[in-house]
Amino acid sequence: MGINYYNRIKIKYLPIVPEKSIVFLPKFPACPSYEPSDECPYGMSDMDWEIYPPGIYEVIKVVWERYRGLELPIIISENGIADAKDLKRTDFIREHVKFVKKAVDEGIPVLGYFYWSLIDNLEWNSGYGKKFGLIEVDFSSKERKRTLRESAFVFKDIIMDELGEK
Repeated sequence: MGINYYNRIKIKYLPIVPEKSIVFLPKFPACPSYEPSDECPYGMSDMDWEIYPPGIYEVIKVVWERYRGLELPIIISENGIADAKDLKRTDFIREHVKFVKKAVDEGIPVLGYFYWSLIDNLEWNSGYGKKFGLIEVDFSSKERKRTLRESAFVFKDIIMDELGEK
């Protein structure tokens, strides 16, 4: 089973017509600022999404409990952060992988973790402005020059550590 996890979404009650319906709307932006706060301990991404690594563990647990009878392993098929300056991506990856490992240590069969994305790309609702890639792409040049970000090396080190090859 594949899980795409980017962020948690907090919702708030908004009674539009209280006697007929209840409406819950997401809070946007998710946090009061991009930096960590009491409300958002890990801060916020360039997409205005809350960074919340424990959420990946929570989703893995819910999916495993709900579909355990199928005996299918889990793959984290997408997990990433928009971070143009590459200041938060390293901690984002480390923390999310830590929580995936916690699930594995508890016996949940998570077979893989795929970071989104290898290279900067077109985000359907944001154009080329949001930078998810481990590799930066210069979309202003004809050559589309690519440059490895520091977080790419950190991700490589995490993989090598897990394989015992560092």
